[in-house]
Amino acid sequence: MAMGDLYLLQKDQKQAGEEFKKAAELAPVRSIERLKYAAFTSATGDTGETRRISTEMTRQAPDYLPGWTLLAELAFKDKKYDEALSLLENVFSRDPEYIDGRRLESDVLLAKGDTKKAIEVLERLDQTYPDVPLIKYQLARAYLKNNNIESGKGGVGSGHLNQSELCRCRFCCSPRSIFAPVMVRR
Repeated sequence: MAMGDLYLLQKDQKQAGEEFKKAAELAPVRSIERLKYAAFTSATGDTGETRRISTEMTRQAPDYLPGWTLLAELAFKDKKYDEALSLLENVFSRDPEYIDGRRLESDVLLAKGDTKKAIEVLERLDQTYPDVPLIKYQLARAYLKNNNIESGKGGVGSGHLNQSELCRCRFCCSPRSIFAPVMVRR
């Protein structure tokens, strides 16, 4: 996997992909190597390979939540919102507070226009995980989308999310961030 990272730094996506694929094939189903390869294929636009990896993970380890979440993420990217929510229900039947699944659920609900339900999901997440700035940031965005300006502003500046945390959220979520799962330039 380190070689894949090195090739990415050298901007050699083809070699990076081959290295990530080798590492994924040698790794067990529940591994960071498989997740990283899936993130790489998704970032490079190879949704067919990402879907194959995710489906294989869920078939071999039906209780492995990242595999189901990847499938839901693919459905979300394809604007198949009901399918994404259905896949996420499978995740929540195993772990009702799975943070990555709940964050994705809020994104799907916002995309569907169900802002109030998305806010409910994010508020519950904020209560469960009070020290996660990204949740506060997403909650503030949901409030603003719901035309609740005061609560949206409250996410930033009134003790909920300070300016430093906001910058960290924006930086870590940026596609060019070194903290992003895989950095790919198109």
